Amino acid sequence: MNKPDFLSIFNKFEVREASYSFNKISMGFINQTYIVTDSKTNANIYILQQINHSIFKNIEALQNNISYSLPLLKKHGAYKSIRLIETKSKKKYLKVGGDYWRVFTAVDKAVTYDTCPNPLVAFEAGRIIGLFHSLLEPLSSNLIIETIPDFHNLDIRLKQLDDALSNTSNLLKNRAKKEVEFVEKTKMVFTSLKMSEIPLRICHNDTKLNNIIFDKNHNAKCLIDLDTIMNGHLLYDTGDALRIICNSVTEDEKDLSKMSFNLEYFEQFVQGFIASGIKITPKEIKSISLGVAYMPFIHGIRAITDFLQGNKYYTVSYPDENLDRGKNLLKFSAIALQKLDDMNAILNKIG
Repeated sequence: MNKPDFLSIFNKFEVREASYSFNKISMGFINQTYIVTDSKTNANIYILQQINHSIFKNIEALQNNISYSLPLLKKHGAYKSIRLIETKSKKKYLKVGGDYWRVFTAVDKAVTYDTCPNPLVAFEAGRIIGLFHSLLEPLSSNLIIETIPDFHNLDIRLKQLDDALSNTSNLLKNRAKKEVEFVEKTKMVFTSLKMSEIPLRICHNDTKLNNIIFDKNHNAKCLIDLDTIMNGHLLYDTGDALRIICNSVTEDEKDLSKMSFNLEYFEQFVQGFIASGIKITPKEIKSISLGVAYMPFIHGIRAITDFLQGNKYYTVSYPDENLDRGKNLLKFSAIALQKLDDMNAILNKIG
């Protein structure tokens, strides 16, 4: 898309007049995202985003979920919430042809991390996720629509993997053989996670570390990428964050011998999470440790499934990217399972 098209779309939103530049952000696998910079001040003012409507089928519900959540997140001074900018016709998104666009305010001078650099970032990540949950507690779950059904449902993800194996080539099947064998061998471990006994909450559902905005002093400010705000369980958000925070490498690292588990960062995250003042049940506390293994297991299955299906879901930069990500994620799941006793010992201090 060329610049005049960007301007034509952007100017249909309630944005202040200025000279802007548009630069694509490569981070993220789903939507097409562009940072909008004031050309005069060089400040990042807005985020322009093309919504992937092949994944998010119900755009109205998607935008409503975000709209219901943002006012509650704005009510706390320690949480710097972004704003959703309406179109000039007072709509939450803009449809242009067959595409859907939206605009958010940007957090200028925002800092994000692909891996955790120090204990303070781990603590702050826990604190901001805990605060996020506390602020959304008054929101009625009946208002929130499931935009991606069964997003973290292991049974569904296992069925999708089986279907992909039944419909893929022998070549792709053989290339993912070790990972599929690990899934089959390990899946029963997670049956101890009795989800029906864990309270439902409104969750972010995609709390990987680079979806948390920090300032230059490592203070967490807010969460971004709010598309997956849906009902879920606390372990989804804690596990998704900790699978990044406790991992010594990024999820695109191919040399898995470099991978290790940082138990200190786990403890710092938990301390920050509790320091947020969040109210959690004993069963939620106990679920946190297994969630650290559960979430990369789920994501690993999704990556391997997409590889077997020909990379239909995630945007990939090379054909084997999903296979490499799947190997990485499942390896970390295995390491996290080996650290369960250590994690539980930390959780027992607060439980």
